[in-house]
Amino acid sequence: MVISIFKFLWEYYGITLDAGSELTHKDAKRNFRFLKGCPFKYASKNPDLVKSGKIVYVSDSHGIIFPYIAPEKAKVAITECTFTESTGDEETVDDVSILDELAEMPTYMVGELLSKYKDKPSFYKVIKRELICRGRYENKKYKLRKEIIEIELEEGEYDDKYQRRREIKCKKS
Repeated sequence: MVISIFKFLWEYYGITLDAGSELTHKDAKRNFRFLKGCPFKYASKNPDLVKSGKIVYVSDSHGIIFPYIAPEKAKVAITECTFTESTGDEETVDDVSILDELAEMPTYMVGELLSKYKDKPSFYKVIKRELICRGRYENKKYKLRKEIIEIELEEGEYDDKYQRRREIKCKKS
């Protein structure tokens, strides 16, 4: 039998926690020093203790299961465990406000946001577009085109080999 860590704390110790929050075994043992775990070998060698409820398998918020030695069940608990569903990531609210303020932000902060949101393509594209508009985001084609324009202004005529090499590099990237 496997129960959640929140139900275990509520049934055996009378401690109520919000089941919508995250709680790992490490955090639980750090915050509640009275919890006693046991090794898996001991639990597997004593199936009668598991059947009688003296040893309980407990899963944390991440689905990791460990056996615990269970005391007598608590007779009194103040309230039952509650569960508060999160309405979404807190970052999404921040993300939308950041994208609204993108035009007023300094260029260096927009550059930092670009690296922060690399894993979110929709935000990445918007931030990249903003940097391109500011003239700060340069890909290879843009750099090569810029170099060609500078050389053209300085010399006036291209060397055929040089021009051909630049075009080939632009096509590859």
